[in-house]
Amino acid sequence: MSSSKPLRINLDLRLYRARLARMQAALAVDPEAKRQLLRQAEASLRNCLAMDSSDARGYVVLGKLLVQQKRYDEARKLYADGTTATGNTSPYIWASWGYLESLTGNVARARKLFDAAIVVDATHAAAWHKWGMLEMRQGNYLRARDLWTSGISKCRRISSRSNTYLYCSLAVMAAELGKLSEARAWFQEGTRLAEGRASCALWHAWAMTEARLGDPSAVRYLFKRSLEANPRSRYAHLAWAMWERRQGNAAASLQLIARGSSLNPADAALYQARGIVEKEAGRFEQARAVFRQGLALDAAHLHLWQAWGVMEFQLGRYDEARRLFQEGVWADPGNKDVVYLFQAWGVLEQRTGNAALARELFKAALKVDPKNESTWSTWIKWRRTSSGLRQQRAAHPPQRAAVGVCHSCQLQHAACRSSRACRKRVGWQQRGWRRGCCWSGADAVRHAEPLLQRAGRCCAWWCCCCWRQHQQRQQQQGTAAAAADAGAAAIGLPG
Repeated sequence: MSSSKPLRINLDLRLYRARLARMQAALAVDPEAKRQLLRQAEASLRNCLAMDSSDARGYVVLGKLLVQQKRYDEARKLYADGTTATGNTSPYIWASWGYLESLTGNVARARKLFDAAIVVDATHAAAWHKWGMLEMRQGNYLRARDLWTSGISKCRRISSRSNTYLYCSLAVMAAELGKLSEARAWFQEGTRLAEGRASCALWHAWAMTEARLGDPSAVRYLFKRSLEANPRSRYAHLAWAMWERRQGNAAASLQLIARGSSLNPADAALYQARGIVEKEAGRFEQARAVFRQGLALDAAHLHLWQAWGVMEFQLGRYDEARRLFQEGVWADPGNKDVVYLFQAWGVLEQRTGNAALARELFKAALKVDPKNESTWSTWIKWRRTSSGLRQQRAAHPPQRAAVGVCHSCQLQHAACRSSRACRKRVGWQQRGWRRGCCWSGADAVRHAEPLLQRAGRCCAWWCCCCWRQHQQRQQQQGTAAAAADAGAAAIGLPG
């Protein structure tokens, strides 16, 4: 009696409670409450596996929980044990294991695992979809399309199989490749199905595709259909709010973000979006408060660190921006999104003249993600600009009064610098040569020398001795002129 399996309903109830605890943990605001809910869910799932080790659902849900906490090695061992316990007959475990390997960059291993899931069950839509996403990220668009279309054709045989994500991925990829008519055809075919009409992701993706064409009424209608399918969707709220922001409707954007935050209080991405909207409205203190609230919920959300740092950079608070970028890198250095922090930090150092540090930051970004187009384009543009400036300087060097000649006394530089008296009186740089005027004329005004600019000369230089003599002459002339004006006034003549 003790060796018999528990009743199915008892196992289902435990699994339901574990799933509920995991979802509550995702929505928890307090970090301690979140950790407690995660521990509770893990303990409940391990009890389910102890009750019936041949039930694949426990392995799949517990694996998701471990992946969510980035405990990848434990998740691998769990999936390996699960395939053994279920006799290698569960496509759910194979597909979940394949997703884990694709997430950690083991592409070849992930392909084998997805293939195993499809061999076990050719109508398993999740395996087709995840494998196609892996190939698309690798740049194999034709292979991804073949996998998704094959999945659709296989899943059509069983009406209960959900294949909404296959239609969605096909349409999104077609839109990204510029085939908008094909994308609309896939969206329309997907939403004609009962599962498609109830799919928030499908309506949301269609709305994002139509947003590129600039038809506001169609975009708003599709976003509304998306929220009708899932009123709590943080993705739909965030995407719609950002679209309204780009349309210049800041009030509507903030309203959507506020509603999304009330339904998803632990979502840091919504805080990031709200902070950006506040920044663009010029309410910088409110933006800082929003960024702080978001980081209090999720200190590892790198896009929050990046958005806050960019705001401080744009306001000219460079040291504060550097601190935020550095803390963001420390928060989760193993995350691929850290590339955006390195890139923004590199741009800051480039703009402030720290070329060597900017170069190292761009290199660090590309080490994290060698295929990041934004970082490559930013670095290449900077290199081209720097190279162009160097070539321009080499082709058109600045001309001075006369090469090696003092502007006033016409002495050679070497001869003037050889004078010990001149060298002792050096008070400026340029080894005893004072600048009379420059490109903008600012120095000329500062030195009271507006007449030094000569035809065909960009800059005039004086040795220290001649400069002092010139100043003395100017003072004497000024004193004489003032005396003459005073005498003229005394006898009633005009000045």
